[in-house]
Amino acid sequence: MKLNEKGFAVSTILYGILLVGIMVMALLMSTASFNQKTTKDFTETVEKELDATANSFMPTSYSETITGSKTWTAKKTGYYRVEMCSSSACTKGVIYFPVRQKIYFNISGSKAEAKIDKNNSNSSIMTAQSVSNSYLSGHPTGTNNTFSKNENGSNRTDEEITLSYTDRFFLSPSIASGSGTKAVLTYLSDVIDINQKRKSGLTEVRFIRDCTTNSSSKSWAEIEVISNGRNIASGKPVVTDLGTHVGEDTTFLTNNKTSDYKSLTQTSCITVDVGIDMNSGSFYKIDTIGVFHKGSNTSHTIYTSKDGVVFNPVSSGSNINITNGSILSAYNL
Repeated sequence: MKLNEKGFAVSTILYGILLVGIMVMALLMSTASFNQKTTKDFTETVEKELDATANSFMPTSYSETITGSKTWTAKKTGYYRVEMCSSSACTKGVIYFPVRQKIYFNISGSKAEAKIDKNNSNSSIMTAQSVSNSYLSGHPTGTNNTFSKNENGSNRTDEEITLSYTDRFFLSPSIASGSGTKAVLTYLSDVIDINQKRKSGLTEVRFIRDCTTNSSSKSWAEIEVISNGRNIASGKPVVTDLGTHVGEDTTFLTNNKTSDYKSLTQTSCITVDVGIDMNSGSFYKIDTIGVFHKGSNTSHTIYTSKDGVVFNPVSSGSNINITNGSILSAYNL
């Protein structure tokens, strides 16, 4: 079949129209992509300018007291000290919030709670009920922590359990008896250099050791080491000052349970190796260390080391109390 001149002309026109159509579609897609990027860039610019404006009008000192149920909005980007109490317990810590971050408070006599998502119970970052049943994201709490679910309801890994799925966590956290049925938020600063506030011996750490000189206080249940809100000691190997304790399984010391106390009568020290931070390829920077044991915590001393040979004391004597144990914060906040 031969293509005559008329057919050739029609085909040429059709191909031309097709090419024009393709070019028009490409132009439209390019324009849409450009508009989308331009809109996104514009939105981000406006957001940054709004944040800067909000921050500039925020006074350098600020404190607010909250009672009952209330939605609180951060008026400035930076670090806030939050202290929240029920009728029998108080939780306290320092946390970083961006401007316009919303926190949903619900404070009653028996329970006080702060959440990121008003409609999701797994988004709690802080609760205060009793000393044994309170929670702060990033606080060494052992089995007291009930926030073991991800946002979608699935189970979290042992290492994640200490941290709320919102990834918001507290520095210098504490849980203690008290009352007040209120929350007090105090703005600290937007320029805190956290590393400058870190105590000596807690910046580059691989090994953490807890030792006691009290013959009646040689029972341990758990050791937790918090870095960026996560318990990096979870499941890690633990040895005693005699090496692997004869006749004892030391895995109970990093199994996220504080109920399984064991007496290591021949042991004066336990040491956990948290390894290297695989994300940065360097030693960990420690935020908080929690050691759960029986008896008074005044006879325990915590040491840290990079090489497992030279250990430096970072805590001794009386620390901030937790139930049957002690907690050491890495910051002077």
